[in-house]
Amino acid sequence: MNNKIFETDNFFNLKNKIVFPPMTRCLCTKKGFPTKKLQDYYINRAKNNFGLIIIESAAINNNDALGYKNGLQFHNLQHVKKWSKFLKKLKAYNCKVIIQLYHAGRLTVKELTNKNVVSPSSIKPESQVSFWRRSNRKKVIHFQTKSEFKEPTKLKIKEIRRLEQSFINSIKLAIQAGFDGVELHGAHGYLLHSFLDGRINKRLDIYNYKNLLFLKNIITKSKKHMSNKIFSIRLSLHRVDNSFVKYESRFFDIKKIIKKLDRFGINLFHSSEIKAGNKLFGTKKSLTQIIRENTKKPIIACGSISNQNQINQLTKQGANLFAFGRSAFANKNFVRTLKFKLEFKNNFSYNRWKIYS
Repeated sequence: MNNKIFETDNFFNLKNKIVFPPMTRCLCTKKGFPTKKLQDYYINRAKNNFGLIIIESAAINNNDALGYKNGLQFHNLQHVKKWSKFLKKLKAYNCKVIIQLYHAGRLTVKELTNKNVVSPSSIKPESQVSFWRRSNRKKVIHFQTKSEFKEPTKLKIKEIRRLEQSFINSIKLAIQAGFDGVELHGAHGYLLHSFLDGRINKRLDIYNYKNLLFLKNIITKSKKHMSNKIFSIRLSLHRVDNSFVKYESRFFDIKKIIKKLDRFGINLFHSSEIKAGNKLFGTKKSLTQIIRENTKKPIIACGSISNQNQINQLTKQGANLFAFGRSAFANKNFVRTLKFKLEFKNNFSYNRWKIYS
């Protein structure tokens, strides 16, 4: 029985090892400020006893980074002022709070950005359909704008450097606002992920996929703002436009990526898997295992965690923290439910428990 997830985390002094992961709600104003409905949503999760809350992906500018209507933004002093007040309310419940920063990259449409959609290379997103990406007459369209995802414009070096500075600026402002740290969204096919994958990043200049220069510059130039703060990165193999990407190290060498990110200054790795702990398509190991073999830094395991055996398996694979997304989204009393189920299992020796009910 592993009730250790309710014990204090020694890495970041969290009250427990249970994480509420970032999930886009589209409950913001046009300028990216959280509405009262979104604030209440996070207050309810803070009350519920999560050790760490990761605020949903916030765009680093108000144009080409935008992926959704009414999505969160974080890039100016107005955002700092709004979040400074709100963070005091959240932290009153003894949880730590970080914000995930992102750029949508090629997974957005011009109707949202009001300018060209950008990416490391001019390669159109793949054709997988999902809630976010609907099908209309054999075209994949954005679920809000109903417009087709098209081939992006290749970023120029000066534009990449501008985006580096935008990320650095948002990181600085996040610490100024009172966040306990930040998470870079390097997963699911968004811009940072695209720069890491040789199937999307075909560049032959200094920003090629093997160099990791984009992430290196963002992380190393932000470290002066991140003393004693959580500096996380979320990583995945799968993408919004393709859940069935095959792991091929010649294009996406997770081992080398982890070692470099560790060296640059990341101190928390967020492993996003479709089913946490399962083997990645194309290899005999899970993403969590591969990360653990290449860093000593703590790992958040995330991806349909639904029973005690899975938590035990992930612990053996090297996970330190455990994120529960959809189940906690559906149940604002999730942590209490989880604790009851674990204690119930311990008392009555049930082999499995479900946490969605």
